[in-house]
Parts: sequence; structure tokens; C-alpha cells
Amino acid sequence: MACKLKALKADLKKWNEEVFGNVGVKKKKLMAELVELDAMADLRPLTGEELQKKALIVADLERTSLFEEISWRQKSRALWLREGDKNTKFFHRLANSNRRYNSISSLSINGVLSTDSDAISECITNFYSHLFEEEEGDRPLLDGLDFSMISGEDAVWLERPFDEEEVAGFNGDKAPGPDGFSMGFFQCCWDILNPDVMAVLNYFHGLSSFEKSLNATFVSLIPKKRDALEVRDFRPISLVGSTYKILAKLLANRLKVVLPKIIHLSQIQYPHSLCIYQFN
Repeated sequence: MACKLKALKADLKKWNEEVFGNVGVKKKKLMAELVELDAMADLRPLTGEELQKKALIVADLERTSLFEEISWRQKSRALWLREGDKNTKFFHRLANSNRRYNSISSLSINGVLSTDSDAISECITNFYSHLFEEEEGDRPLLDGLDFSMISGEDAVWLERPFDEEEVAGFNGDKAPGPDGFSMGFFQCCWDILNPDVMAVLNYFHGLSSFEKSLNATFVSLIPKKRDALEVRDFRPISLVGSTYKILAKLLANRLKVVLPKIIHLSQIQYPHSLCIYQFN
């Protein structure tokens, strides 16, 4: 499946460059043609052929404008708005603002502020390489501890085979992973992707393992505050591929059903609508 998506990615990039990516240029061209026809209509009645051409231009212009709104909305990540709201300029400003806010142009390295991109990259890489390095030592055993247990019925429910309805219920309006494919892509093309996706899920269900490349992860740094200058001022988040995201979401949705049955009221439990970092 990964090979198929990789091959498709090349065709999608070409399509984006030749068809979707130039919506701004196409929109200007259509506007110019429409203005020209309107100018002709001020001088004389348009012929039947010209009226038909104008109708086609107007329809194409509406479709191109919608594509432009969708493109900028996705870049802005303004999920509370929907395409068709005629907020292209707002989406454009928000996307540019996000791009500036999410870039690391300067960083304090050993007490000295640096703007050198290579030095910043090396500093961040060294910091997280050391942070994620596992120290050698004995791991504590948990033998003899009394844990709450789920019922046999719940265990059977948790381990049941995956079905298509579980996948179809995901939110398709989230940002894509490093592979570039969003959940919306899988939902729109489900009739085509269904056999491959379910084959991956069934393979994992049967063997309790998956291809190592499936959970290849990019680490992205999100600033905790404005004017973040120290490495510790950034919060690392993992960006995983779409297929692994589907699998992880399926498991999480199942676990959250049974967790309330084994977590005692005296134990800390994260509210459903909040994130872990809000409790740090």
C-alpha cells in the first residue's frame, strides 16, 4: 500500500502543478475574458455563441474560486470556517501568519542568539538525540501488583476484527501526515482504497505487528509561547503517516470505551476534551 501511495504522490504533484496549483493564474485569465465580453456587451448585443461562452466562463470562474478558497483554507487550518464562506483573503493572511509563527528563525545556543540555520538544526538535533536516548539499567518489575481488570466480554470486544464502519467515522478535515494524504482523501477514495487499507488492518490484527515503515515519524516543534528562543520553549509533536494514524485512532477509540471501567475515581483521568500538555 505504501508503494502505491508513493507512486500516486508523483502523479498528484504533477496534477497540482498543471491543474490545481495555478488556480490564481487561471482565475485572472477568466476574469480578463469576462471583462472583455462585458465590454463588448456595452457596445452591441452578444451573439448566441458569445453568450454561451460567457456562461461557461462564469461557471468555470465559480469553480476556480472555490478551488482557491479550499486551497487557502487548508493552508490556514481555519477549521471553524468552511469553503464557500468567501474568506480567501482571510485564509491567505492566516496561512502566512502561521508560516511565520511556525518557523524557527533564531535560537539561543549556549547563551548566544544565533540565526544560522545549520547551527540551529544541529542544536535541536543534539538536544533531542540526547533527550530520547535510552539509559542502560534494570527495568523495574510489576509482578505482584494488583491491577483492575476488564471483563472477558470487554476483552473479546476489544480484540474483535476491524470493520469498515470504524474507519468511515473519522474526521476527514484534519491536517495530512508526512505522506501528504489526509483522512479526507481516504474517505473520498474509499471505494478504491478499501481493499488495501483493510488488508493492512487485518494483517496487524492477525499477527499483532506491521511493517516498520508504517510508523515512521517526523518530529515537529511547536512554540509554547511567542518569541520562543530556547529549545525548551518548543513542544515536540509526532507527525505520523495516514495509515498508522488510522490504526492508532482505531485502537484509541476502542480503549476509551473500557478505560472508565478500570480507572478508579481517585486516579487522575484526563477529561475528554483536553490535551495532555494542558496538565503539565
